[in-house]
Amino acid sequence: MPEKLPNGASAYQVTDLKNGRLFVSGGEISSESSDLPKAAGETYFWDKTKKKLERGPELKTARFEHCVTELGDGMWLITGGKSLKPSEVYAKSVELLDAKPRLVTSIGALKVDRTNHSVLPLDKSRILIVGGQTYSSDSANGVETKTVELYDLKDRSSKELGDLCTGRQGATLLLLEGGKVLVVGGRSSDSMKGSSVLPAEIVQVPL
Repeated sequence: MPEKLPNGASAYQVTDLKNGRLFVSGGEISSESSDLPKAAGETYFWDKTKKKLERGPELKTARFEHCVTELGDGMWLITGGKSLKPSEVYAKSVELLDAKPRLVTSIGALKVDRTNHSVLPLDKSRILIVGGQTYSSDSANGVETKTVELYDLKDRSSKELGDLCTGRQGATLLLLEGGKVLVVGGRSSDSMKGSSVLPAEIVQVPL
């Protein structure tokens, strides 16, 4: 990877597409006219063999600190992140990268804007979205969210499944039998102040 992207972005997301290429998406760009940065919408593909950077498709929503999750068959789900728009500081929009034709399409939205969330594909069409950090006008860094969503690729919609007992970001999700998902680890504002460990939880997903 080059030391600097052509658009000058930092905090961009790098995803190994497992086909000899890296997908470089979004990022944070410093603004000369403002103290506030802006989110980048550009994407790039890095050819690991040729060591060459190629321009990719534009994101429908500029963002950084988002999640790019493998769905299989060259498809990748793009969720959340910070968009830094006055109307949407954190992103709700969901996008789909098809790595073969190199296309990015908009496929709906989450119920809750979030970043640093956890994503777990349950099957070919359903994806679990857990926790993360959501925007709050009272906190410069946002606040942890307890919300859990189930996104459906077939109808391109998301529905809320309820709340965690403990809001957290960066948790690990493990699929168990019977539609149960184990939520472990992660961090919260309270846990970062001391040495407390967040308790494990179980999320029940409709079968």
